[in-house]
Amino acid sequence: MVTDELAQLIDPGTTPAEAALRVTASTPGVKHVILGSGRAQHWQAAQRVLALPPLPDKTLHEVIDVLGA
Repeated sequence: MVTDELAQLIDPGTTPAEAALRVTASTPGVKHVILGSGRAQHWQAAQRVLALPPLPDKTLHEVIDVLGA
């Protein structure tokens, strides 16, 4: 589970779910992300997050370091 603090490291101002989606979509080798939701606002948030450029490598490495600790 992504905490609020880690979410802010990943992408300030986003929810933990949005941050987790951004990390997933930014991971090298990931070509597709399967999502499911019954709420329009979740789909809109996912579209917004997936339209962003990939996270910088430095940020991905910081996330991995935090999760690995």
